[in-house]
Amino acid sequence: MPQDCLPTKSRHTPRGLNYNPGMSAAGPMITLYGTTWCGASRRVRALLDQSRIPYRWVDIDQDEAAAKFVESANHGNRSVPTLVWPDGSMLVEPTTAELETKLGVTLQ
Repeated sequence: MPQDCLPTKSRHTPRGLNYNPGMSAAGPMITLYGTTWCGASRRVRALLDQSRIPYRWVDIDQDEAAAKFVESANHGNRSVPTLVWPDGSMLVEPTTAELETKLGVTLQ
C-alpha cells in the first residue's frame, strides 16, 4: 500500500487550521481531499456519490495548496481521504461506520 494512503491515528480537528469549504447552490458542503489512486479515497467518493451527498473533490496530487493543507491537518502526513465539514470538523481515513455516524445516514 502506498505510504500516503496508510491509516493514521489522527481523527480530530486540529485547531487553528483554515480551509476553503466547497459550495453548492444549497450552501456549504463537505470538502473531500484525496487522490485518484488511493482505494480509501475512491471508496468514500463512491459512498457519497451513491447516497447523493454533495461534496467538493480536491485531488491533492493536482493541487499543491490542498496537499499542504492535508499535511498540516495530519501532522505532516498526506493522509487521505481527509473530509472537512462546513463547521470545520474533520474525519481522516474514516471507516464506513464513522462516515455514517458523522453524516447521520446509512450508506449503501
